[in-house]
Amino acid sequence: MKIKFLLSCCLAMLGPVAWASEIAVPAWGANKPVHAALFLNNTIYIGGEFDYVGPYTGSGGLLDAASGARAANSALVDGWIHAAAADGSGGWYVGGNFSHVRGQARLNLAHLLSDQSLDPSFRADTDNSVFALTVSAGVLYAGGAFGSVNGQGRPFLAAMDPASGRNPWYAARGLSQTSNSARRRTLASAR
Repeated sequence: MKIKFLLSCCLAMLGPVAWASEIAVPAWGANKPVHAALFLNNTIYIGGEFDYVGPYTGSGGLLDAASGARAANSALVDGWIHAAAADGSGGWYVGGNFSHVRGQARLNLAHLLSDQSLDPSFRADTDNSVFALTVSAGVLYAGGAFGSVNGQGRPFLAAMDPASGRNPWYAARGLSQTSNSARRRTLASAR
C-alpha cells in the first residue's frame, strides 16, 4: 500500500498530465480508481488503488467456447448489463444501465443481431435501468426502474414490438399505460 501511495504522490508531483482524449490508446481500464496519470516518452504511467489493468470488455460479451477469451466481434457496452433475452434468431436483447453499445447511443435497452452488430431498426431508450427482459408471443417485455420508454410513460414495465422497440401494444389492446393490474394479468397470460 505504501508503494501505491508513493507512486501516486510521485506522479502527482511530476507535473501536468495529458488528457486521454489527446492520446490514441487502446481501450484499457483498471479495476479500481486511478488517482494519477503521466504521459512521458510515449508511455502512460498511472498510480492508484488498482491491482489489475487490462483491456476494457464492458459488462457483458461473447466468449469463445474453446479458449474462454472474449470473442473479437463481442459488442462493447459502456455500463452494466442486468438482463438478456434471446431473440430467437441468434441475437440478443440486452438491458441494464448503459448509454452506448458499440459506440452508438442506446439508453439501457438494445438489440444485438446474430453477428453482434447493433440493430439499427430497434430503438427503445428508457430513462432508468432495465432489470428483466423476456420475449413471449411476439412481444418483448422489459421490467425495471424506468418511468418511460422512448419518452412515453411506461412505469416499471413495458411491452413493445421486438422488431422496432416501438410501443403500440397498449393502445392496440385497450389497456391503460399505467394500469399495473392489467400489466400483471397480461404477463401472466403470456406465459
